[in-house]
Parts: sequence; C-alpha cells; structure tokens
Amino acid sequence: MKMSVMLSDKQDSINMKSASSDRRCRIVESIVLAAVVIISVCVVMIALLNSIQWHIQRFWGISGNFWNGIYKYLYEHYGKLSPFLFLMFGMGLSSHIPFILLNLPLLIIDVFEWPSWLTCYKIQPHRKLNVQRLPKLLKQVIFNQIIVASITAFIFCKLQFLRSPGVVTDDIPTFQRYIIDITIFSFVEEILFYYFHRLAHHPSLYKYVHKQHHEWKTSIGLTCVYAHPIEHTLVNLIPVLAGPLLTGAHASSIWIWLVITIISTIISHCGYHFPFLPSPESHDYHHVQFNNNFGVLGILDKLHGTDIHFKNSDTYQYHYVSMCLKPFDRKDYNKSL
Repeated sequence: MKMSVMLSDKQDSINMKSASSDRRCRIVESIVLAAVVIISVCVVMIALLNSIQWHIQRFWGISGNFWNGIYKYLYEHYGKLSPFLFLMFGMGLSSHIPFILLNLPLLIIDVFEWPSWLTCYKIQPHRKLNVQRLPKLLKQVIFNQIIVASITAFIFCKLQFLRSPGVVTDDIPTFQRYIIDITIFSFVEEILFYYFHRLAHHPSLYKYVHKQHHEWKTSIGLTCVYAHPIEHTLVNLIPVLAGPLLTGAHASSIWIWLVITIISTIISHCGYHFPFLPSPESHDYHHVQFNNNFGVLGILDKLHGTDIHFKNSDTYQYHYVSMCLKPFDRKDYNKSL
C-alpha cells in the first residue's frame, strides 16, 4: 500500500515537473517569437534611417507626394469643413471598399465554383457552400457593417479627438511614422483580440454570443464579420481601434490600418490558400477545431499553448506563404476532417 502511494506521488511529481517544463518552453518560445518580430521591425527602421534612407526618401518623395497631394485635396475640400466627419467617413470608406472588392469575387467563386484554376486552392474542397444559408449571413453582415460599425466609429472618433485634437491635419506623417504606428497597432490588436476571443469561447458565454460565428465550420470571406453584435464590437472592432486611440494616431494612419486589417481578416476567413498571400490555415483550423488558434500573430497562442493541437495536426504542414502556383495535395488532410 505504501509502495503504491509512493509510486503515485512520484508520478504526480514527474507530471508536475513535465507541465512546468512545458510552460517554461512555451514562455521561451513566445519571448523568442516576440523578439524576432520586434527586432525585425527595429532592423527595418534602422535600415530606413541609415543605409537605404536615401532610396526610401526618394521612393517616398515620389509616392509620398502623390498620396500627400490626394490627402491635401480631400482635406481642403472636406477636412476643413468637418474634421470629425472627415475622419469618420474616411474610416467607413477604408473598411467598406476593400470589404466589397474582395468579398464579391470570393462569393462568385464559392457560389458558382468557378473558375476552376482558383477553386483548386480551396482548403476544404469536399465541403460545398450551402447557398440557402446566405440570406441569414448577409442580413447579419450588413447590420454589423452599417449599424454596429457606424456606432462604434462614431464613439471612437469622439474619443480620438479628445485624445489627440490634431488627428486631422493638412499633412500626412512620414513613412517611418506609419511603420511605427502599424507595428504598435498590431501588438495591441494581438493582445486584445486574443483575450477577448478566448473569453468568448468560455462555456458560460459561448452559446449566447460566439456560437453564431462558429456556425460556419467552412468559412467564407463574408463570415469575417458574421457575428453577434456584442462580439463584433468587443472582439472585432475594439482590438483594431484601441491601438490608434492609444497612440493618438493621424487620420491617414487609421485609414491605412483599417485597410490592412479588413484585408487580413478576409484572407483568414476566405477558405482559400492562394499563392503569395498570408496563410489562412491557422484560423481555418480554428473554425474546424475551435479550441485552438485564438490570436492574430500567434504570439499569445504560443505563450498559452493554444496552438499545440494545430501544430500536431495534418494541416500545419501547409501553414506558410506558398511561393508557387501549384495547389497543396490535401487528400490525407481532408479524410481526417
């Protein structure tokens, strides 16, 4: 009896040490990943400010003057009249234009399964789109894009002008300033999105709010904003807008950031792994096995170990930017779903 108790205690001790070791490994991996991102950004910034500064300034002198000219024209005709509406309508256009331009062709591909040279990149080709589900999807998407997003943008603009009265000026920031802004926004979004998203998966909340988004195990581009209004506000919008509010960012930085985030979230939900584009495998896996991959950059998933099942899955082998036109052979992967 004593021997079995001793063996049991020893096994528990080994398990605790193993768990502690795993946690330390995840922390180290997360720190390394974050360090790589931060160092990479610093290297780029140093390069911009030193060795290739002349080339960047020459490039920015050409393209920057072009965009600055457009911005000045818009500012003179609209920004001066109402800086608040200038910022708010700019946010709307920055979100809605790429949303429509990307989702319209993606929807055509999904509905008509054409052209075949694009459908071959589908991550879950054995699962076809049920067009009868589209009316419900479109109704929620339109409501979120027009009503929920507009109310949130209105409140954000009020707060942004309180935070930084100079958010709308007659000139645009430097190229380096844009890089710094987008980097800060990305880390703020990663932190807030991860924890809000993971909270939405808590059993006491999931069935009331986040379950709606997970009705689509095979996501399409439009499902990126198919969510309960509460979730759309807390999980989708606030993490994106918190960075600009924290830094008191310029209007043009906010617009650029919104374009980046809407394109990114559409790619991650589109259901296709197209060549030369960021891999959507991580979030697509989240929709199939929804207890993994809660973040955007993957830093906090690595820290908390919420990417372990994904890394051990068949689909992880495809999680990279494809640099060739040949689609992946997913026969084994599809059988496992």
